[in-house]
Amino acid sequence: MAGASIAGRFTADHKRSIRASRITPTRRLAELAAATPGGPAVMVTASAIGYYGPRSGGELLTEDSPRGDGFLADVVAGWEAASAPAQDAGLRVVLVRTGIVQSPRGGTLRGQ
Repeated sequence: MAGASIAGRFTADHKRSIRASRITPTRRLAELAAATPGGPAVMVTASAIGYYGPRSGGELLTEDSPRGDGFLADVVAGWEAASAPAQDAGLRVVLVRTGIVQSPRGGTLRGQ
């Protein structure tokens, strides 16, 4: 798991860095996995719940929920699509979307 931090202002340079640091390495790994005889049978990628875009918070989201709008949704869609060379070569590709836990009882919003 690697990539430029999403913290900070989304300037044009920051956006380019976020995209490139996720999509390019994932595509290269997928291409390498696809081209390696006797290589891996499974590729697991870890992206983010940003795929679903900004939401009101009360909506239950599943892997069947539609993709959202916005910069982060676009990044995650491109990030996940970068695994296509592995999938096209017959590898099982698992797309894991994670998020930050936010609660007054713990996680990133833990009370002081």
